[in-house]
Amino acid sequence: MTLTTPIRVPYRFTYKYGDFTWYLAKHDGIDFAPPVGAPRPWRPDVYPALPGMVTRSSYSISYGNVVYVRSVIPEGVVELRYAHLHERYANFGDEARLDTRIGIVGNTGWSTGEHLHFQGSLNGQSFDPLLYLSTVPMWDTLKRIWREKFNAEGAHLYIGVLTDQGKLYIVKDGKKKEVGTTEFIHNVLSIRVTQSEMDKMPNL
Repeated sequence: MTLTTPIRVPYRFTYKYGDFTWYLAKHDGIDFAPPVGAPRPWRPDVYPALPGMVTRSSYSISYGNVVYVRSVIPEGVVELRYAHLHERYANFGDEARLDTRIGIVGNTGWSTGEHLHFQGSLNGQSFDPLLYLSTVPMWDTLKRIWREKFNAEGAHLYIGVLTDQGKLYIVKDGKKKEVGTTEFIHNVLSIRVTQSEMDKMPNL
């Protein structure tokens, strides 16, 4: 199973799967948040990570504005949730294609700031969506980020990188350092690449 990243602009990861949230509940998804210095309000479009059908589009106390999309894949039935949306553009029964805008990022429900809570289950069993997100070409992405963001600002030199094997690194000046927690990359942009690409990079 491969999931398309539901946000198509630069982002950073904050809470990860299995963390305990500010209200001491187990976090059953991952959070996409604005990069440091991003203009506010941060309102990027949200797209389905898998094509499917909208099975719920509503407001709840905890999730705020939330959209559920159900997909049938060879492994079974996948349900993906997109929560804390500012607005919902999808309705119950709608077809959700990869290019369908289902909402925009917001800060509704039990939320302390603008972000997208992204949660999934396969055949009723919760899973970590981070391990299934599609990767991007590392060098092209790094060059674009440095050109568009970091070089222009001249301040942030580190980028957080997550590989398709779940390992975390910080990257600076073309060199890498493996880190054991997302705390090290909370305040920098995050991208996801293949482990084979990362293995070719020299160490810091």
